Amino acid sequence: MGWQTFFEKDRNILILCICLSAIIWIFNRMSQLTRSTLDVQVKVEVPRFFVVSEAPSRTLRVGIEGTGWQLLQLIRQEKIDIQLNPVRSTDPQQWSSDQLRLRLSDLSTFKDVRIVSINPARINVLLDSAAVKSVPVVLPYKLDYAKGYSNIEPLDISPKEVQVSGPKSKIAQLQSWKLDSLIATDIRKNIMDSIPFSQSINYEKVYSLSPSYLKYELPVSEFTELKQVCKIESPADSISLFPRRAVVRIRVPTDKYNAAQNYDIRLSIQIDNKSDGSNVPIQVKNTLPYWMKNIRISPPTVDYLIPDSLVVQ
Repeated sequence: MGWQTFFEKDRNILILCICLSAIIWIFNRMSQLTRSTLDVQVKVEVPRFFVVSEAPSRTLRVGIEGTGWQLLQLIRQEKIDIQLNPVRSTDPQQWSSDQLRLRLSDLSTFKDVRIVSINPARINVLLDSAAVKSVPVVLPYKLDYAKGYSNIEPLDISPKEVQVSGPKSKIAQLQSWKLDSLIATDIRKNIMDSIPFSQSINYEKVYSLSPSYLKYELPVSEFTELKQVCKIESPADSISLFPRRAVVRIRVPTDKYNAAQNYDIRLSIQIDNKSDGSNVPIQVKNTLPYWMKNIRISPPTVDYLIPDSLVVQ
């Protein structure tokens, strides 16, 4: 189809006129002054041996005015930064709206546009002497195991301490680094994971932490009951106990059942001057492994008899 044929149809002429009008309108619109906003990243050049005590605003929302072409060129640019250089002092330092406007005007980015507003209108920077301190880590936890399951070792965390760097005034107040609570339910298998130290009620952006993460591990196993009949050791050969044996019931991991059967569980009693020789609690004399849990002794008490010849009058 030639141009002559194209222009013979009124519809084609109408479409062409609309397109030309739109192009003219766009060029006219882009040449007019208009307003927009642009985000500028704030960077603070901290002097040596100092740190920021209170983190300032990190972004300025700058209102600008220019032609559509100028604004389009700005929007297409990558991140724009403004750098502040506080002096070596712990006194509060402030950059007012006028100072910020001058700093922005010095940037080549804004040479062809007009800055009409800055939000926030001022930036405050507070410095403090840099300090470093190692504090113990606290990890609160609430763990609910599935029926028949439990842990075979205590929850292990690493490291036990975290090194915190930051403002001297804040570091001096730190006694521990308490993380958010670890919560898990229906636990049936080993737990191994990590938590960022930044997940803490103490955390502020002015802190630097080393290392960055806390690792934790919890070995878990299915448990079963072990029953043993154990002799109760008398405090002296001349003292008679009634009964002389007791049944000990313990929950142990299923994979440690055989080892638990061979473990020597020793029972004993403590006699004091106030005792009348009846209902004396039975105790486990030796230290048992952590994974031996819920120790129950039946009967829980014994009676004893001391021969008259050994009783002190």
